[in-house]
Amino acid sequence: MTRPADDHYPTPPEATRALLSVEQFGAGIWEPCAGSGEMAAVLRQAGYTVAATTLHDGRADRDFPKHRVIGGTDFLAETRLRHHAIVTNPPYRIAEEIIRHALSLRPQRVAMLLNLKFLGSKARRAGLFAETPPARVWVFADRISMYPAGWDGPRATTTETMAWFVWDAPFRRVPPAIGWIEAGEHRGAAE
Repeated sequence: MTRPADDHYPTPPEATRALLSVEQFGAGIWEPCAGSGEMAAVLRQAGYTVAATTLHDGRADRDFPKHRVIGGTDFLAETRLRHHAIVTNPPYRIAEEIIRHALSLRPQRVAMLLNLKFLGSKARRAGLFAETPPARVWVFADRISMYPAGWDGPRATTTETMAWFVWDAPFRRVPPAIGWIEAGEHRGAAE
């Protein structure tokens, strides 16, 4: 399977539901790497007001307003916070840049879905994690398979382990707490 140029791997609904089983975000959430809107749809179904934006074409779906996404928005160029929480599955190749920018906007909470191996970096240990470590890391005890948008090939279970990394304001230099969640417990719910 070739990697899509824009790193668009839609987030399975159960991954977002698992996050919502352990975290709360006030009334509004900004989903700045929304792609085609799968994560934003789950957040809206849970009762949150969501500003879903993406760098690429948006999605204004009258039949399915839960998938509404504002296109042409470069998160890294944004200077104004749209809501007091930021929740997203960033393109992995620029994940640290997305995290640093999100934290610079000073939201109350930031949650990023990342491969657990994101922790294993000397540069991030000395940089990002030394400066602003996450408050919590929610490790998926089961595997989440993500496929490129529009993928119609075979589906297999991944060997990768994913986790939600969560930062709370004020951002402190304290080692993160770690917990475990399971996507399988939230599969098929509210679809």
